[in-house]
Amino acid sequence: MRRTDTRGIAMVWLILMVTLACSAVIAWFYLLAQRGASREEQARLTAKTSDLQAEAELVQRHSNLLRDRGGCQETGDADPAPVKELRDRKKETYKLLQANTTLEDVAARSSERLFLAEMSLSRAQYEEKCAQKSLAAAKEFYNDVDRKKSDLISSLQNVRTEVNSKVDAQRTLLDGRITELQDIRDKADADRQEATNKHNARLLRLNNDLIRAKSTVEGFRRKEAVVREIIEIQGHLMHPDATSGFAYIDLGENEEVRPGLKFRVLRPDVAGTRRLVGEVEVKRVFEHMSEVSMTRTLDWRNPMIEGDLIANPFYRKGRAVRVALAGKFTPDVSRFSREEAARRIERSGAAVETKPSVYTDFVIIGSEVEGDPTFDTAAQIGVPVVRAVDIQDYLGD
Repeated sequence: MRRTDTRGIAMVWLILMVTLACSAVIAWFYLLAQRGASREEQARLTAKTSDLQAEAELVQRHSNLLRDRGGCQETGDADPAPVKELRDRKKETYKLLQANTTLEDVAARSSERLFLAEMSLSRAQYEEKCAQKSLAAAKEFYNDVDRKKSDLISSLQNVRTEVNSKVDAQRTLLDGRITELQDIRDKADADRQEATNKHNARLLRLNNDLIRAKSTVEGFRRKEAVVREIIEIQGHLMHPDATSGFAYIDLGENEEVRPGLKFRVLRPDVAGTRRLVGEVEVKRVFEHMSEVSMTRTLDWRNPMIEGDLIANPFYRKGRAVRVALAGKFTPDVSRFSREEAARRIERSGAAVETKPSVYTDFVIIGSEVEGDPTFDTAAQIGVPVVRAVDIQDYLGD
């Protein structure tokens, strides 16, 4: 039990005992006052009883006298004055008797109050005895609590002393262990620093080798990208007429063909490659076919024939072509500037992107492409590359 709980219980018992003692003292004083008042009342009643007895004797004498006077009146004697006096005394006697009855009632009530006061005094004495017993028990309990508290404090002090001695011993061991671990950590830090220096030097050499390897691979990739060619067959040539210079292709309005669109005419050879024969330009568009004019024939001895292949890098069935531009578009590599080439490409229905991605169809390059971010990105992700000089014929005159 805690010390504060013990003090609280002791205080409650002390307050209870003081309250009971005060109640007993008050009841005792009240009983004494009631007893004194009862004695005074008894004395007054005794004196009043004596007076009443004297008055009764006097009334008795007057009654005898009246009886004698009555006998005189019957005999004819007249003495009215004594008779009136007797009557007055009789009335006073009646009043005294009534007063005596009232005093007897007062005495009875006083006796009852005295009895109640005696009962209250007995109860107060009984409660005082119980309070004294409770006070004695509380004192004994408080003394017991003090003894237990002293024993507990003594045992706690012994435990604290023992714990402090163990803690001091453990602290001494830990100090030695910490010193040992610090030495080990210092040595490990030195070894780690040495290993880090070696690793950094090796990593630097590997990075330099990697940079050189990347540079070599990039050079090969750029060379490979430059030599690639964009050729995708979109349709076939039909009913060519060299005399009129017109023909038809199997692409029409359903394939989103527009007037002014140019196609290259290609023909497979024995080696499996495709050889350029000429060029055609769309003049009129029908639902499933279009009329074209044969604008260019490379060799009049090898004219365009039925079944020749047609191709235009800026045309795809059902979607827009996505291209990007890289390098400088100077007159020696293109007859169009970079801005003019972009406008003509967009007018043909293709989309020009500022940065190539895996969804880009191809990149058109000019001169001085070394270090150009667009060309480097295209080479890294493997986007096909075509020269501006090879593509400018598809952009118009």
